[in-house]
Amino acid sequence: MPVVYLVVGCVVAALAYRESETFKRKNGVTPWHWPSWVWAFVGFVSLVLCAVLLLIARRRTKPVQMASFQPLAPTGSVTGLPSQPLLDLNRLSYSTPPSPVVGPPPSWHPDPTGRFASRYWDGSQWTDVVSDGNATTSDPLPVS
Repeated sequence: MPVVYLVVGCVVAALAYRESETFKRKNGVTPWHWPSWVWAFVGFVSLVLCAVLLLIARRRTKPVQMASFQPLAPTGSVTGLPSQPLLDLNRLSYSTPPSPVVGPPPSWHPDPTGRFASRYWDGSQWTDVVSDGNATTSDPLPVS
């Protein structure tokens, strides 16, 4: 593996030298007035330094052992939250009931079954009361 890093380092050094020379032809001077061989050396050393650091990290870093996950209940440390935990971990249920789902207010809406012009929504579910213009009647919803 180190041989690969050395080969790639040489390629990077050659590219750095070439880019410095190209810059010199266009601008009359190399970047920061450093000689092109310095740019080649910097390119090589930076890649080799990176490789050395990676090799050291591979040998010295120990794998992390995964601990079992134990969720924590919020305790109200933030302003506005209750001082008791919202979640009772022993019973696995909420100590306060969740808020109900808010839907459209009770009124007439287009019939979702398409059999009538409109059907009455009571605020939480569709009713059997339907209308076709002026007349209202009862039409049970199909069982799904």
